[in-house]
Amino acid sequence: MQPPHLLLFLFLTLLLPGTWADPEAETQVLQLLQTILFTNVSSAEVFGVTLLGDVPIYALDPADRSLRFHWPWSRQAATEGDMGKIKSHLKVALRNMVRYVHEVAQKVQLDYPLVIQSRAGCVLHPNRTSWGFMDVGEGGRDLIAFEVERQRWEPRQMSSLAELISKSLNSKKAVTSLLEHLLSISCQSHILALCRYGRADLERQGETPPPILSRPPQSPPLTGDKSGAPPGLPPPLCSHTPEMPVATVFARTPRPDQLLLVCHVTGFYPRPISVAWLRDGQEVPPGPTLNTSAILPNADLTYQLRSVLAVAPRDGHSYACRVRHRSLGTRSLLIPWENHSGAPTTSITIAVLLLVAAASAGGFWWWKRRKGDETTWETQEFMI
Repeated sequence: MQPPHLLLFLFLTLLLPGTWADPEAETQVLQLLQTILFTNVSSAEVFGVTLLGDVPIYALDPADRSLRFHWPWSRQAATEGDMGKIKSHLKVALRNMVRYVHEVAQKVQLDYPLVIQSRAGCVLHPNRTSWGFMDVGEGGRDLIAFEVERQRWEPRQMSSLAELISKSLNSKKAVTSLLEHLLSISCQSHILALCRYGRADLERQGETPPPILSRPPQSPPLTGDKSGAPPGLPPPLCSHTPEMPVATVFARTPRPDQLLLVCHVTGFYPRPISVAWLRDGQEVPPGPTLNTSAILPNADLTYQLRSVLAVAPRDGHSYACRVRHRSLGTRSLLIPWENHSGAPTTSITIAVLLLVAAASAGGFWWWKRRKGDETTWETQEFMI
């Protein structure tokens, strides 16, 4: 194991982070997701992505192993602090990292192909407290992890590879000290830089959308700053304007004996949301008839999801979709399902009655006309 190679690898992994956030608590998480595919002893493909929340920030081009910026402000943030040093040595760091993995693979006689995955970054809370993390996996299994508070690596599987790497890294006190600094200080600083440079996009300030049926009036703002934070608390790290959800309910019939009620909720921000089905006013418990999708991002940085409830057609119950979200305050959206299953039958009945009435009228008219013709003919015959 070569310490310089390892140092560059750790530096790269920790300071090319991505971020996903829990905006409900305004906690920011910076993380890098990286995958390296070693097809044989002389080749490797490197893939990496950096996220801020669900927003992509950086990406690694596997063709030339260069850094791609998704936003102009992410390029500016990457020039500050330790991140600027990492960016300038990116290709060298990746090359040394690949060489190091090949050396370890030969030492413990690993079979190719190999897949190495890493996840590294830090969590930054609104009160500026933070904690870092770094996990490395091999072949889809946890391999080793760095415990920041203890400043040491721990194996995550019982294998010679995990034991070898953990023992070797822990013997390098300078490396573990550097890791602790990067995860607890440098990573936090980079989150703040991203929030500062990207505030215009991340705050998502805009006009309040016009009210529609599924959007109740907006509740009055709380006391405090514009973000709605109570007095005495620090302002949000990357504040975002909450967006109220828009919900619609419709039905599908995959087969004659089953009806699928679909509640589609979209346009909401932040991410945390509660969607439930009510049957006759009572919440439907989790079970095989209830299926709620994962929360997915929209192109405008809001979110969407679907909740599907399977019911029997014409079961006599009333159903409604209930949505609770931060933007709604203490209120909820309640969207009932309008059962129009009887409408076709009613329409058919009315149509049949109209046809019968039309036929009756036509028959009466034809009968009257024929009687009139017969009377005329009899009169004409008498006159002759």
